[in-house]
Amino acid sequence: MSETVEVGEERLIGEVIALDGEVATLQIYEDTGGIRPGDPVEGQGAPLSVEIGPGLLGQIFDGIQRPLKALARVTGIFIGRGAQVAPLDRKKAWAFTPRRQAGDQVAGGDILGVVPETTAMEYRVLAPPGVAGEIFYMAAPGAYTLKEPIARIKDSRGRETELFLCTAGRCGRAGRIGSACCRRSL
Repeated sequence: MSETVEVGEERLIGEVIALDGEVATLQIYEDTGGIRPGDPVEGQGAPLSVEIGPGLLGQIFDGIQRPLKALARVTGIFIGRGAQVAPLDRKKAWAFTPRRQAGDQVAGGDILGVVPETTAMEYRVLAPPGVAGEIFYMAAPGAYTLKEPIARIKDSRGRETELFLCTAGRCGRAGRIGSACCRRSL
């Protein structure tokens, strides 16, 4: 239950709201005109979630975190079905200042560094839940995009995790679930 799905050739976003044996009831968050029984449904392996990171403030989104200004550039003033736009700018570099260093032990919720979002607000880059261990790489102060790693952590079993400025997992195909912009196992 609550798994995010993409439905039909246009890959409309929805989620599983009920299961009865092998029958799933889906709620689709876009116009479902033209969807038919037998159309493809692809589970994303995670619940519907939002991406949190630098650049979130000052934007206006629809209900599935598509930025309206970016959507208008892609589809015009009427939102096209299945339109896909990343919620946060993947190309913009953000000024990052580390608050930890290589050799430090960290766990979920610990502050790794900060990014000035506005003159009055700093965005705190946190270790995500479930990630704990020793930092073996911490980025130097500088400008980084959401795609560039800012830290690498090794847990007590020797597993390595790469962390990024984004701290929630909706960073796959054009902002869809599937690829982690917040962390990646190495």
